[in-house]
Amino acid sequence: MSKINISNLSNRILFGIKYNLNDQSAFMVENDMQKWSIIDDTYMILGSPNYNLNRLSIGTYYHYLNKSIGFYQSITFRGGLFLKSWENQDTKQKITDFGLTIGTGLKYNNNSNNINLSFVFGERKFDIYGITNEKYFDFIIGFEVGEKWFIRNNNK
Repeated sequence: MSKINISNLSNRILFGIKYNLNDQSAFMVENDMQKWSIIDDTYMILGSPNYNLNRLSIGTYYHYLNKSIGFYQSITFRGGLFLKSWENQDTKQKITDFGLTIGTGLKYNNNSNNINLSFVFGERKFDIYGITNEKYFDFIIGFEVGEKWFIRNNNK
């Protein structure tokens, strides 16, 4: 049986800068570059190759803290832009994907639960299989449930 060294599969450089505008908001820039070596098909999940990828993202957020007693503890508003490019392994054609992201998150129940909503508006520029310049919209909803089931209550 052959072994595979995971660290040899990909060369990845991820670099980011965050500038705090104040205690509640910040501006961020991130660059992600991934270079995958040729991998034997037996190691490919569902036969899908990982592409060499370059991604540049910029974004900002505003974090509102609810200082009064209420249902929620904080709301976060986020927005950003991204540009990523990679090459199709079959045709060797470069694909460019760019777009806008906006979202919000609500922390509630003493900061133990969170609901996140995100919208992504984007466009992929390519010409393959008779398809050109795909425009898309994604809606993402996420739930974080952090009930404190295993914390002993000493107030008995």
